[in-house]
Amino acid sequence: MYSSCITWLDKEKGIFKIENSSRVASLWGRRKNRPAMNFDKLSRSIRQYYKKNIIKKTEKSKRLVYQFCQHVL
Repeated sequence: MYSSCITWLDKEKGIFKIENSSRVASLWGRRKNRPAMNFDKLSRSIRQYYKKNIIKKTEKSKRLVYQFCQHVL
């Protein structure tokens, strides 16, 4: 459904890539009832998800590529 803005790079390992950051931010803003959401604001949320061990950067850190932590899967 959202394959134009997020794609799986390795679904088994929970690795995904944000393809369209502005669209993801818009969708996330709608989900969180924050219509002014942009990717700068979303990236702050992503950093909070690092602290909460929900997602992490991949071993070979690439731009807009993330991995769900094992306990989330």
